[in-house]
Amino acid sequence: MADSKIQAEEETRTTLNAPNHANNRKSYQINLRWIIFSLPIISSLCSFIACLMAYIIGVNSGTLKPLPFIPYISDTGDFKPNSSIFTLFLILSSFATLVIAIVRFYQIAAEARCSIANRAALVSAFLFLLGKIVVSSFQLSSNIFVHFAAAGLYFLGATIYTLLQCYITYRFLGDSINKERFVKDSTWRRGCIVYLIRVVCCVGLVINLIIFGVFATIPSLEIHNRGGANVAQATEWALAAFKIIFLSTFTYDFWNIEFKFGMEFKTIQPKDFPSPETQVSIDIEDNIRLARYTRFDSKEPNKVKIEFHT
Repeated sequence: MADSKIQAEEETRTTLNAPNHANNRKSYQINLRWIIFSLPIISSLCSFIACLMAYIIGVNSGTLKPLPFIPYISDTGDFKPNSSIFTLFLILSSFATLVIAIVRFYQIAAEARCSIANRAALVSAFLFLLGKIVVSSFQLSSNIFVHFAAAGLYFLGATIYTLLQCYITYRFLGDSINKERFVKDSTWRRGCIVYLIRVVCCVGLVINLIIFGVFATIPSLEIHNRGGANVAQATEWALAAFKIIFLSTFTYDFWNIEFKFGMEFKTIQPKDFPSPETQVSIDIEDNIRLARYTRFDSKEPNKVKIEFHT
């Protein structure tokens, strides 16, 4: 039989209706409310464990002197085995604090208030977290310049962050402390108490940062540090304590946050037709013929043009 070309094309084009398989979807939602709520406590505990456990291990191993000598916090993570504990828990604390800073940023942004202070607080959080990670990674004896630069970035960034958060908290409470409202409104009263705790921590951070900077940088005052009254070391520990307490107060702000993480998985069935310009065999009138089809419109994939060859 001579080859002939049979073109089956109607005015509306041949429509092949094949059954469409619905996509199978599985959705999962994880409520992270309790995780977000506990992050300030986790961050504070990790920082506390990093300093305290490193100090205890250092004293027991002989790398640190016992009380009444007070070491710098950097001294507790300078030698093994205490340096391993110090680095591990500071990294964990940094990760938790990063999530806290991001959640707090979006919490304030949702209220469309204090946008400039909110963005500045997020930037300062990134800076002091960078300093914290570098401090834990570069021990004092390995690279003293990098360690001191990162420590300065950490304490300065943390102080700026607490100042900005105090300002934001004040703006959310109102422009003035109302004694009558303080007595009647329990929610507002709790907010005022949290605000006062943050103010105390912020003032403590500023005062101790100034004292620490003076006694740690002026050579003539060094005699009052390691060899004397432990002034710089004590103020450094006070800085860490005030910062830990300040971060812990975010448990109050995160208590009513509904934070959900959603995932959706789709199982897509194969197409009913092969790809365009694909040759297929079709049984027509008991004769096997070679057929070629071409889609006309990607928006209507079932409308095709079929050409038969014999």
